[in-house]
Amino acid sequence: MNEQEDTQEWMSWARCQGMDPDIFFPEVHDDVSTRLARATCSACPVKPQCLGYGVSLGAKYGVWGGHSPRELRPLRRRYLAEQRKARKL
Repeated sequence: MNEQEDTQEWMSWARCQGMDPDIFFPEVHDDVSTRLARATCSACPVKPQCLGYGVSLGAKYGVWGGHSPRELRPLRRRYLAEQRKARKL
């Protein structure tokens, strides 16, 4: 199974499947959509995969795995540091 097939597999199990994507890409200070997105993510069986996907994409917008863009930034920095370290080995 290649990476794209693996991504499509876990996405098919996501609770957000079929929901309006705008909920997960709210306007700044749209607390209603942000709360709805987080509530959807909170019980999602593929929350870790979604978070990892958002981090690996370098997502600057949207709620990924229940995390806001601001919350994703430090995770992204850590991910990039780990990638650099792995390349040096």
